[in-house]
Amino acid sequence: MAAGTTSGTVTTSDTEIVAENAGRAELSIINDSDTDIYLSPVPIGGAAAAAVVGSGYFLKAEGGVFNVTRKNVNARLFVGSVRAIHDGTGSKNVAIVELDQR
Repeated sequence: MAAGTTSGTVTTSDTEIVAENAGRAELSIINDSDTDIYLSPVPIGGAAAAAVVGSGYFLKAEGGVFNVTRKNVNARLFVGSVRAIHDGTGSKNVAIVELDQR
């Protein structure tokens, strides 16, 4: 399995922070910022649902985590993209860890 660690930038506008990956084996997004962040997962082939403040998956400031593995999705892993937004000021960072089956 190949691992990739990167960072994503979240702004006050809807932004894609993780691209679709049909080879995904695991995905973790960790909020490194001082501001709460909201995520909107988008299924492959699905309409891109914009991330909206106060809606979707909530990542608490300073350590909130969104984690997808085969263990928590009944053997069908989410491989779509992830969009994000926050309602603070400026740009905020998230850490992204993605394991690939290849």
